[in-house]
Amino acid sequence: MTVILRPIDRVRPSAYNPRHADPARLDVIELSLRKLGWLLPIYADPAGEIISGHQRHLVAERMGYGWVPVETMRKIPLERRKAINIAFNRGTNDLRPEQTPAKLTDALDRVDLAKLTAALPNIAPDSDEAFPLPAPNEGRADRAAAVGE
Repeated sequence: MTVILRPIDRVRPSAYNPRHADPARLDVIELSLRKLGWLLPIYADPAGEIISGHQRHLVAERMGYGWVPVETMRKIPLERRKAINIAFNRGTNDLRPEQTPAKLTDALDRVDLAKLTAALPNIAPDSDEAFPLPAPNEGRADRAAAVGE
C-alpha cells in the first residue's frame, strides 16, 4: 500500500455513494481523528473520486484539514466502483443487510466515547501526529512546503 498525503481539495466525494451521513457517527469519526489521527486512508481513483472514505473526508473538511492520506486505486469501471463502495460500507461498519443506521446509533449512544478518550490529547489537523499511517517523504515534503514547515 502506498499512502500519499494529498491536498483535501484534490479528492472529492462520488455522486453515487449510497450512504447518508449520520451526525452521531460523524461525531465518532471526528473524535477518532482528533484523538488518534488517520488510521485508515481515503481510497480514491486516479482522478481523485472517493471510493471509500466519504465520511472521513467530510469530517476532515469540517475539522479544517488541508491534507488527507490517500491510497490511489487503479482506474475501475463505474459499476465496479459502486460495488466496491458498498462492500467498504458493509465491511468497515460491520453492517448486515438487516441492520439500520438507527440500530448503530443506539449502540453508539450506550458508550460514552468522550469519557473513554478524555485522557488522550487532541491532535492538531495537518500535524505529523495526525498522520500515523506510513506516508512517503514526498507527500510529507509537499505538505511541509505548503504549510511553511
